[in-house]
Amino acid sequence: KKHGHPVVHARREIFRQDKVNGEGVRSVRRAGSNAVLPEKIRREIPDISLTTDIIVGFPGETEEDFQETLDVVRQVRYDSAFTFIYSKRTGTPAAVMEDQIPEDVVKDRFNRLLHEVQTISAEQCAIHEGTVQTVLVECVNEHDNHLMTGRMSNNLLVHFPG
Repeated sequence: KKHGHPVVHARREIFRQDKVNGEGVRSVRRAGSNAVLPEKIRREIPDISLTTDIIVGFPGETEEDFQETLDVVRQVRYDSAFTFIYSKRTGTPAAVMEDQIPEDVVKDRFNRLLHEVQTISAEQCAIHEGTVQTVLVECVNEHDNHLMTGRMSNNLLVHFPG
């Protein structure tokens, strides 16, 4: 038990899910509620790591939709995010949808998202700099054999002298 709750792993994912209907993309999250759940979770489990997966450029995505995604990223302040560019796959319903997003627009949105995610992630990771933490060592660092690589209890990847 940790903070009064049984915890196997102090890592959770919060999803902003979009559903596709006949008219395009429709958000299923409630406006204004983006930061409430993460704040509550962080109060209850201070050492939690919040992560997400984000796909940019799904057919029908508007600049407004994309800005909402950026707003969620800024409000939640994910420790990390796996970001992807939508890839048109033959034989899938999305491949034949109207309103495919031009490649240059998708790349621009992806780059803006990546910049935001990396900036926030660096800030979130910096909180732990100079602290002593329990780490499960995984291996000698692939890029510097003077460093070890491991994970903290919240799944945060760390590199340290070893």
